[in-house]
Amino acid sequence: MIKRETFALLTRITVFYDQFEVNQEKVNLWHEVLREYPLTEIQGNLLTFVRNSSYPPKLAELIACDNRMKRVPTWRKPGIQPPS
Repeated sequence: MIKRETFALLTRITVFYDQFEVNQEKVNLWHEVLREYPLTEIQGNLLTFVRNSSYPPKLAELIACDNRMKRVPTWRKPGIQPPS
């Protein structure tokens, strides 16, 4: 994510939450953390968050919604079928 996209994300948060304020320091600090994430992923996490909270998100909450965590596969021993 580039800094301009970080600003756009923070501006979007102000649309959902009137009490959320954007300033240059917030843009800079959020960008330090968010630069490694794609904008579309974090925007999706924001929309998920908005559906469930009446309070503005903290940065960690948008990352915690991250869909990159995959379900751990069930371990199976080769040649043995799991019980049915």
